[in-house]
Order: sequence, then C-alpha cells, then structure tokens
Amino acid sequence: MKKYLLTFLFLSVTFLYGQDYNIESDGNGGFYYKTELGFGLGSEDNLPFWMRANKFGIVPAENYGLWSIELKKEFESSKKLDWSLGVLGSASVSDNTEFRFRDYYLGVRYGKLRMYLGAKANKIQYDGLSSTNGNFIESSNARPYPKLLIELPYTDVPFTKGILQFKGAFSEGIMIEDRYVDKPHIHHKNLYLKATKAQFSLEFGLNHYAQWGGDSPKFGKLPSNFDAYMDVFFAKDNSDYDQIAASFDKNRVGNHLGMLDGRFHYKGEHFAINLYRQVIFEDDSGRNFFNRDALHGIYLKRAKDKAWFQSFLFEWFYTKKQSGDKVGKKPGEDKLWTGRDNYFNHSVYKSGWTSYGQTIGTPFFTPIENDNYTLGVSNNRVKALHGGVFGYIANKFPYKALLSYSSNIGTYAKPIAEKKQVSGYLEMTIPVAIREFPVNISWGVAADKGEYLEDSMGAFVKISTNGWWRK
Repeated sequence: MKKYLLTFLFLSVTFLYGQDYNIESDGNGGFYYKTELGFGLGSEDNLPFWMRANKFGIVPAENYGLWSIELKKEFESSKKLDWSLGVLGSASVSDNTEFRFRDYYLGVRYGKLRMYLGAKANKIQYDGLSSTNGNFIESSNARPYPKLLIELPYTDVPFTKGILQFKGAFSEGIMIEDRYVDKPHIHHKNLYLKATKAQFSLEFGLNHYAQWGGDSPKFGKLPSNFDAYMDVFFAKDNSDYDQIAASFDKNRVGNHLGMLDGRFHYKGEHFAINLYRQVIFEDDSGRNFFNRDALHGIYLKRAKDKAWFQSFLFEWFYTKKQSGDKVGKKPGEDKLWTGRDNYFNHSVYKSGWTSYGQTIGTPFFTPIENDNYTLGVSNNRVKALHGGVFGYIANKFPYKALLSYSSNIGTYAKPIAEKKQVSGYLEMTIPVAIREFPVNISWGVAADKGEYLEDSMGAFVKISTNGWWRK
C-alpha cells in the first residue's frame, strides 16, 4: 500500500489534476449538450478527498456509478436582447441511489445586464486548478441554491477612457434542503473596481453574504419583514430584529459573511499571471485587508496553445487566528473582545455555511454530519498549501493535477491536536471519435495520506460526449 501511495504522490508532483472545466460559449448561441457515465472506487469507506471535493456536490462520498446529462442554451453576442437556460442532472448508485439536480435556471440579457432565476453553478476559474474556484466563500464544492441573480460584467466608468471599470452582482436566494433552520434566505451582493494600464491591471472587490429568515426549531419563525431585510442588506449593528443572539456578531440580524478580494493581473506576449489575496470575515474584527487569516494565490498561464505545461496555480491560506481566542467584555472598558470568529458556523443558523451537506466555501473546512441535516463545520482552523498543473501530452491529451497539504486543529469551541494531511489527484483524458461523434475517455487516481483523513486510494473512469446543436 505505502509503495503504491509513494509512487502516486511522486507522479502527482509532475502530472496532477483537478476537475472538468466548463465549455464556454463562443457567442454564436445554440444549445450545448454533454452526457457522461462514470464509476469510482476507493480502498476505504469514503473516497479520497479530491475525488469528491469541488464537484458541486454531485459525486458521492462512497464507491459509485454516476450518469449525468447537461443541456444549456447560451446568449448570442450579436443580440442585444436574448435568453438562456441550463439544466444539469445526475443519477448515482452508491450506498444510496439518488437523482440530483445541479443546475436548473432561466436567464435574460439586455445589453450587458444579465438576470438568472434558478440554481446555476459558478463558472470554473483558473482551469479548474483552484481549491476555491477563485472564491473562498463560494467555491465549487457544494450544489448551488436557487436564487434570483442580477449581474453586470465589467463596464467602463464614464470619462476614464476605459482605464477604470466596475462590475457588480446582486442576488436573493433560498436554501431548500433539510437544515436546522428551515428555508433560510440568502442575500448576496458584490462590487468590484478595476484599473487597467497597458499590460497591467489592479482589481479590488467586496463581497457580502447573509443568511436570514427561515423557521428555527428553537425560536420559531425568524424575522423576515422588509425592515429586517433592510438591516440585513446594510449589515446594521444593534438591529431591533436580533433579540435571539444579542451577544453574537455585534447584534446584527442573520448570519453575515464577508470577503475582501484583491487581484493583480499581468498579460504579456508569452504568458499571463494573476496574483490574488482574499480576506474573509464574520464581523468587524476581521474586516481588515491585512488580516492574517487570508487566502493567497498565484496563477500563471502560457499563451501557447495546448502546451505540455499550459498553466500552474499555487495557493496558501491560514484561518487559525480568527481574531484571537478572547470573547466578552474587556476589563475596565465598555468594549468587547470579538475573537473566535468561528468561520462558517453560527449560533442560530446551526447548519452554517453549508449546502446539501457540503461546505459552500473552501472544501478544507469539514462539515459535521448528522442523520437529518448538517450542523455547521467541525474544522475551520486550518493552514493549507495547494498546487495544481494543467497541460497537454503530445499536444492532444489533456491532464490536470492537484496536490494539497493541510494542518488542522478543529475549532476554538472543540479543538483537536494538530493533524496533518496530504491529498493528491491525477486525471488524463483521451479524446477519440466513434462514428464521427466526439468522445472523451478519462481515467484518474487519487490518494489521501496523513492524520486527519483515513489513508485511502481511489480510481475512476468516465466516458463522455459533448457538442453544440446549431441552425
């Protein structure tokens, strides 16, 4: 077992993989289709980490057979007013047989402004190499929740000749799976500014998420009127609607999460590079771009098409501080210690920042399993290093790879002795044609080694076909 594991990890340094990446529209419209049949097998009860993490909650945690089908219509760039739709469903056979929808949405676009109604997975970023898909709070780890989403892509700020741009998004959603607080609402908004000069650009954004409303088994129906929503929208301190947990989160109503997002881009003739830093916070004490708890990343992509080394990503993050371990009133002062931020957990919304049993953000935070519903996360004080490589063998066969290391110490409320973990994953795809139909045959292996997860190895194979239907 150890011999095979070491061999795999050695190969992983050279060839690692992450996951499938989205086929993007070329702006000509039409319907995109994809269908896939796959099988996964692990040496232990649960599959290795990267065989099940960051798969939008579709791949089961146990040995499985999985069939999925996707159909979507994209916007046409030539039309000012257009519509889109998307459906992706999967049927799995593992310990339980289950049919799941990942996507089900309708979209409308007028000019640049877009509106979607339904559940829609975020696009894959950074060639699928990132552990968070470019967003520490909303990664590709969980099934998306249904929402109304309005978004505006980058648009020139008037009178700046394209040097300054802005973009933004606003959404209102609801979590419909079984949870401790039933049917909570999800509010989200963001605003980004970007300055571009020649080959360089600098980008900065603020994201705000909040769980609010719903029915609590302990407190009954939680505030959901317009005034309570306004307090949620503006993250108001000392809200009149937060009588439930008055000592938590500085008396804001709901469960609030935020992220400061800074990025630097360079695009040259031979390669492009992206540097980013993301700071998550649960209250004012963590809202500091120079906070120690942060995700850092570097992504490099070569301009050469189908190179053996196409792109590379490296991320590292730290969330062990959480504004320190002190809480309560400061001695001799009217101010409070506001430590133990307890990322992705909440005293009222006990299912926390999870969806269908998976963390919505970074998959390195571990959800607490329960017979009926998830009860937050049991491990959010983490230090992790993560790397990925993407490229083509012989300019034809794509491969991807991931290799991760983490140090885990639980939460402030329930600490554990430090447990270290290494997880790796490799996948290669062989494109072929069967009677003029394009078919991709993929295979992959994965392994976990360490103290936090059970040592295991796994392998999978899948066959898929995809294409466009156009006039």
